[in-house]
Amino acid sequence: MAVRTISNTGGNWNAIGTWVEGAVPLAADTIVATATSGPLTINVVSSCAGADFTNYVSTLTVNFDFGIGGPAVFVPGMTISGTAYIALTGTSTVRTNGLVIPFLRFSGQNITRTLLDNMTVTNLLQQQGNQNPTISGSFTMSVTNFRTTGTGGGSYGWLNGAVPIVFNGPNCYYENTFTNQGITNHTIINTAGNFTISGTGSAAGIIALSTVFGTTAQLTYISGTVVGALNLSLYYGNNNSTTGIRLNTGSMGSKWSNIYIKDSTNITANSFNIINLLSPLRFDNMYITAMNNIPYTTIRRPIRFTGTSVLEGGTFSAQSQSINVNTTNLQTSLPAVIQFTPNAGTTHSFTNLNIIGSPNNKASIASTTASNVGLSFSNVLIYTDLSYAQAPSLTYVYGATISNTINFATASFGGGGGGESANTFVN
Repeated sequence: MAVRTISNTGGNWNAIGTWVEGAVPLAADTIVATATSGPLTINVVSSCAGADFTNYVSTLTVNFDFGIGGPAVFVPGMTISGTAYIALTGTSTVRTNGLVIPFLRFSGQNITRTLLDNMTVTNLLQQQGNQNPTISGSFTMSVTNFRTTGTGGGSYGWLNGAVPIVFNGPNCYYENTFTNQGITNHTIINTAGNFTISGTGSAAGIIALSTVFGTTAQLTYISGTVVGALNLSLYYGNNNSTTGIRLNTGSMGSKWSNIYIKDSTNITANSFNIINLLSPLRFDNMYITAMNNIPYTTIRRPIRFTGTSVLEGGTFSAQSQSINVNTTNLQTSLPAVIQFTPNAGTTHSFTNLNIIGSPNNKASIASTTASNVGLSFSNVLIYTDLSYAQAPSLTYVYGATISNTINFATASFGGGGGGESANTFVN
C-alpha cells in the first residue's frame, strides 16, 4: 500500500500529474492532501484504502462513484461538489469536522463505520445486494434526503447500528419501495418543513424498520408536515430484539395508509414479535403476514402490542399468510395470534377486523389478565374463503364491543380477567 498526495495543481483522478508521486492511486493506496493541494476531480469510478483531507482548502468534485475503504477525514475548509456518491466501503472510522457531505452511501456486507463526530448528509442512499452496513459511535447523523435502490442484486438491504438517523433538513424527502429494505437505526423526523414520503408501486414510500440485527428499531416523530404515501413496514428478522420495534408517531396527525408486519424465518429467540407503542398508532390498513418463500410449515410468532398507548385503526387483516416453497402457487394461512399488553384501561378500536384461522388451529386475540385492555371491533369478519377454519378466540377481553359480526358464534371467550361480563355484542 502506497500513499498518494494531491499535487498543488490538482487535476483528474486518473491523470499522473495530479499526484506528487507521479502515480495514480490504486484501490490499496491511501490518498492525502496538504494545505497547498489543488482541486481533485473524480472523473472515473475510483477507490482507495483511505482518504485524509486534513488542511485541504480546495474542492473535491465527485462526478463518478468514489469508494473509500478505510479511514476517512474531511475538513470544513474544503468543498465537495458533484452529484455522484462517496461510498464508505470498509470497516473503519470517519470524521467530518462539520463538513456537509452532499451524496453518501455506506456499502459492504456486515461492515462497520464508526463516526468520530456528528455527521451531516444531504443525500443518503441505501442499496440492495444484501448490503447491511453498520454505523456505530456515540454521535448522530443528520439527513435531508434518503432513498433506496434495487441495484446490486440480493433481496434486502438494511442500514443499521447505534447512530440515530435524524431527518432535520428544512424540508426532507424519504423514497423507498421495498418492505425488506430501509433503516434499522433509530429514525427521527424533526424538520421545520415538509417530510415528503415517495416511491413507486403498491408499497410506495414505505418506511421500513427491522429487528434483523437484534437491536430495537425505533421511529420517532417530533415535528414536520408529513405528506405523500404513508406506508410502514415492520420486518422481524432472524435475530429479533427482545424489545422489538418502538413507535412514537402519534402526533403526526395523519393515519398510516398501510402497515405491513412481516415475519421472517428461523425465529426462535423470543416468544413474540413486539410492537412497543409510545403514542397512538393510527392506520387505515394493517397486515400481518409471513415473508415470501417461507415454507408453509414454519410457525409464525405471535404479535404482541406493548407500551403506553394503543392502536386506533381501520382494517386489521390479522392473517399470517405464507407461500409453500415447494408449490409456489399454493398459499396457506397459519393462525395469527395477537396479544395486547399496554396500560390498564386503554381501548384498541378497529373499524374492521379480518382474522383467518387454519384447519386445525384457532387464531386468537387476547389481552393479559392484568391489563384489562378494551377492544372495540366494528364489522368483524372471522374468515373469508377458508370455510373449514376454526373461528378465532378472544380471551381475557374486558369491555369489548363487537358489532356487525360474521361467523362469530363459534368463537370462545374466557379467562380470569374479571371483566368478561362487561362485553357488548351488537348484531
